[in-house]
Amino acid sequence: MEPQRSRYEMAAPVILVIAVVAIVFQHLSVMGELSSLKKMIVPIHEWVTCEPQPNSIGEPTLAEHPSLEEELTVAMNGVPVEQFMAYGSPVQDLRKEFAYKYEKAHKAKIEEIGHCEACGITAKELKRRGERPLETHHVKSCKVIFDEGLDHSLVYDPANLIVLCRVGGKGCHWKEGHFSRSWAESNPNVRRDSARHLKQVQSKL
Repeated sequence: MEPQRSRYEMAAPVILVIAVVAIVFQHLSVMGELSSLKKMIVPIHEWVTCEPQPNSIGEPTLAEHPSLEEELTVAMNGVPVEQFMAYGSPVQDLRKEFAYKYEKAHKAKIEEIGHCEACGITAKELKRRGERPLETHHVKSCKVIFDEGLDHSLVYDPANLIVLCRVGGKGCHWKEGHFSRSWAESNPNVRRDSARHLKQVQSKL
């Protein structure tokens, strides 16, 4: 009985192909061709290495939007614990507290707005189509809030949330909230860009 081959052994031919294509990348001058090839190669590379590839600004791509607690874990990493002493809670407890308060704000915001602020599709229409329900996106991301030492209440402040859809799996949340590039990368101008896109959609009605 032959010993079971490892993933890397099975993927050796694929790795070779990736290496060849990487050389071709260096000689491509047409951005459209580069983009198309990259879209084919990145998923293969991720399967072989089990690691996400960096996006255009060097951050990892994510297959799915992280949970708020996961965002907070990254955002609060390296922040001196002394900053949280006024709350009287350990950092881990704060993550749960913030997540709890955010969930309440998230529900209230969606109930108040009732539609995607970038394309106008309503919660009712999404349900009729069998799409994901509306989501909220932080205008100032958790990372920005902690990196810049802003008021921590922005994590769960409804005024810092915008309602976006996930039509087709990613929708306006991906396009307007994350530049259609990475769930790890947040658009600081999401409110402006969403309003602009909504205006374009309405002008075609």
